[in-house]
Amino acid sequence: IEALATKLQFPLKKLFRMDGSKRTSHSNAFMYGFLNNKRIVLFDTLIDQSSEDEVVGILGHEMGHWKMWHTVQGFVLGNVYMLLMFYCFGR
Repeated sequence: IEALATKLQFPLKKLFRMDGSKRTSHSNAFMYGFLNNKRIVLFDTLIDQSSEDEVVGILGHEMGHWKMWHTVQGFVLGNVYMLLMFYCFGR
């Protein structure tokens, strides 16, 4: 995971394992953080149910969203949409 982050120049600061099996059997992983302070969280169910290559593939997909600026685009478009709605309903 750290080698993939380095290869993609992803600013990984911390890697966490979440005890998600207490709430669900669903496997999940997510990233959070601002600017150069990114963190990755892996559910224990993902680690237990998947091979190392599968986990790296899933995180590669998520890091691809970061690399292609999908999060920033979604944030900007969401705010533009909200401002348009305020304008439309405020008339």
